[in-house]
Amino acid sequence: MHGIAVPGALTVERAGRIRDLIAAVVCRLLDSPSAWDHLDRVAEMLLWSLGRFSNTPLPGSLTCVNAVDGTEPDHIRDLRRALAESLLRLAHTRFQTNLSLWAHKIKSGWGRRSHSLGRDIPSGLAYRSRPSLLYSDDADWAADLAAKHKNHSPALADAFHELAQRLSTPPPEAPVGPTVDPTQIEKFVAVQRDLFDRAFAGEVSVFAQLVANMQFDPDTLRGELWSSWRVAEMPAARIWSGDKDWIVRFRHAATTYLREEHDHHEDWLGHGTTNRALAAMVAFTSLHDPDHAADTDHSATAWTDIPDNRWANWVGVILDQADRFNHTHHKLDGALLARAAQHAFGELADVLRTLVARQLEQGRTVRLPQLPSSVMPILADLARTTADQLLAATSDTPDDQPPQWNTALASWQNLVQQPLQAHDPATLALATRLVAERSGPAEGPSQQLAVTAATSMLAANPAAHWPDLHPLLAADPDFASRFALHSADYLRRGALLTELNETQLIDAYHWLTNSSNSEIDLISAGAHAVTPEEEVHFFRSDILSALAKRGTADAVHRLAELARANPTMLALQAQLHQARRNAQAAITTHLPPDQVSQLLADPRRRVINTAAQAVPVILEALQAVQDDLPSHSNLLWDRDGTKPETDQDSTKIDTWRPKSEGALSAYLAHELRLRLAHTPVVINREVVILPTDAGDSGERPDIKVDFVPHKGSTGGIISIPLEIKGAWHEKTLTSQATQLAPYCATLGTDHGIYLVGWFPIAQWTSPIPSEKVRRNDASKHTSAKALLDTLVEQAASILLETRTSTHPLVLTIRRQAPRRTDE
Repeated sequence: MHGIAVPGALTVERAGRIRDLIAAVVCRLLDSPSAWDHLDRVAEMLLWSLGRFSNTPLPGSLTCVNAVDGTEPDHIRDLRRALAESLLRLAHTRFQTNLSLWAHKIKSGWGRRSHSLGRDIPSGLAYRSRPSLLYSDDADWAADLAAKHKNHSPALADAFHELAQRLSTPPPEAPVGPTVDPTQIEKFVAVQRDLFDRAFAGEVSVFAQLVANMQFDPDTLRGELWSSWRVAEMPAARIWSGDKDWIVRFRHAATTYLREEHDHHEDWLGHGTTNRALAAMVAFTSLHDPDHAADTDHSATAWTDIPDNRWANWVGVILDQADRFNHTHHKLDGALLARAAQHAFGELADVLRTLVARQLEQGRTVRLPQLPSSVMPILADLARTTADQLLAATSDTPDDQPPQWNTALASWQNLVQQPLQAHDPATLALATRLVAERSGPAEGPSQQLAVTAATSMLAANPAAHWPDLHPLLAADPDFASRFALHSADYLRRGALLTELNETQLIDAYHWLTNSSNSEIDLISAGAHAVTPEEEVHFFRSDILSALAKRGTADAVHRLAELARANPTMLALQAQLHQARRNAQAAITTHLPPDQVSQLLADPRRRVINTAAQAVPVILEALQAVQDDLPSHSNLLWDRDGTKPETDQDSTKIDTWRPKSEGALSAYLAHELRLRLAHTPVVINREVVILPTDAGDSGERPDIKVDFVPHKGSTGGIISIPLEIKGAWHEKTLTSQATQLAPYCATLGTDHGIYLVGWFPIAQWTSPIPSEKVRRNDASKHTSAKALLDTLVEQAASILLETRTSTHPLVLTIRRQAPRRTDE
């Protein structure tokens, strides 16, 4: 088993997720029959968690006792003690010192009980009411280990002795009864009620104190951390639990406060905040979300009692606090920022500039909420100014750069991200220029800004910017390598894997492969910070997984090419296998019994789930048209009565010329409609024949055959384009590639049919000059077979170049001699 790799940029949130991941893995290992074999690895992972948290989840399997008498089974006691011993041994090996602290952590550093997902407690067992890894009964065991290690490892012996003493010392008894004087509670409640009444009466100076006090529990007088702007969810709201109308009165006080007060952001913005400012957020929320429903859309009348000119008073706190409780107040934040931008744009722009400047001065990373689109030009200007300052204030020598350089660079990336996502032209031009004009040493400011700019562009809009960045990466391997190592962790968690097409994903895979020597065996065992090389490796693996998950024909084709080029990469072979499975699953249909009966009863019946399955159905119908043509082929010829050129006095004779391409297309559409749409050949779909109007000629295929799922069925519409040409057309030998293949791409299909109508030259007798020109153009093709052979060769080339299968067909329309009748 590989160890848990810890990301290098370890935020509190990320570390907590890793702790929970470790807990889940440890539970699975300790629940397995081979738990003892994994004990050292379990200790290694838990030691990382114990070193960073005071509440590491305790494996539930170590906290079980007999359900009947409450005694602990021997095998659980032995495994529990063995884990504790492995933890203290490992701490001794790793750290040598502070073993007393580690003894304390191993005894007391545990939090909630964790369980294996989907695993119930074994029969006959129950969980302890107060679980821990070690108990007072383990004191003698720890003392024995101390004696065992006394001679050859005194430090480890001292640690076990310390552990034995901690286990033998009984914990202090918990205090009984209330810890707060009841008179203090009564006084607090009375003060809050008085503040509430005064605020309702219009005394705005007390509203901020009223809201600040709402964070105190009226039963214990302990203050709690802010977790929401909703006043009804605050601890002190219980004071009015029996008053149904108190929230209405609170909204009245909130409206008065917002109309008459000011956040005074010039005194605190960028340095902290004040009760006055936080009270405004509570007031806004109480008016916006009167029913306290989670993340509801704001009403157009939510803040109608606040004059437009008063929004300028609150832009500071709105901008500073908008993203604080994003998980519950996302739409509220957006509504507040939209109102601020609408009614106080100038003030909002000034506050934004001030906030960014102060955060940069203090060496803090600039973090902003999602801002309205109208503010993007301000962000673009800030990004340009910040980039100029970074380039001017830093040295080309990495060691000479100021200590806040990385923070400032991260701030610049945060400044450009929103404008790039909003397609702001000025920000895009700035990022593009920084990439194109990069210079200096690899670790210099220009190169680092270029890498960050390219990362931001690709994260904001992968499909739009990858075509521009890919040639640049191919031309500059050094920059490509730095870009890969810098951006892999960031990009693999964004939209790149879903927005790039299969060809672009393969190009990205080759970029990562060429930029790093990351191979399968680079993953190190044990808990450690994930290296940039490992992130590149993970990113490459994610690309292969994304392709396999798509299961498209193009994805399978691309993975197969990679697998042939890298026959020893088992992971690649596995992803190819999965892609084929997904592709097969996508075209598999589970038919109801009645459709199965229809399919078995008539060999002509088909089930269509892919374009490749649809094309043979159309080709068979067209072949049937060819077979039936002799009975009515003259309908596709025009007959004219003309006199011989040498004898104008003679009787008129019949001359013949082919009908137009439009007439041929109309005839074929009619025949396909009769043979496919009006006859239930396809069981699971309705066939729709869509001829092109005359006005759309050249813009759409001449005929489009849609295979539409029945109502309630799964799957999308499968479209097959048909391009129709007469043999005389000047582009007969080019339109298969220049018209049909692009039509396929537009329709999202990889199959199309190219049909040429062949009218035998010898039967083309019309003397009309324009018809002679058509006949001469058609004569360039020596025969229908020769024409078809040429088109088949073209189709093979098109398939290689575009992976689009075009199916050429030459329809021979031979005129039949009129029948003679005896007079």
